[in-house]
Amino acid sequence: MYELKRGWPRGIYHLAPQGVSSWHEIAKTLIVYAEQQRVRLNTQVADIQAITTAEYPTAAKRPLNSQLDTSKLGAQLSFDLPHWKDGFLAVAGDIVKELETV
Repeated sequence: MYELKRGWPRGIYHLAPQGVSSWHEIAKTLIVYAEQQRVRLNTQVADIQAITTAEYPTAAKRPLNSQLDTSKLGAQLSFDLPHWKDGFLAVAGDIVKELETV
């Protein structure tokens, strides 16, 4: 079990896995993983093109950078959070298993 430090300063703490990614990187990661698992797709990594926020207009205004600053939480914890790809690929593996039963 993890032991948390006592007497944390008040305030807002952001929790997010380690690493930085974009929707482009997430899509590429998923396609590479699916190919490794021999999932048949109608697309390839080369088909996925990065675009800017301005090139994908939406009704909602989106920040150019929505990365959470987790340094305040990290200073209070005695362990490191895992990288985003670890959890992402674990969930992708569960999805592939589900697809195999369909």
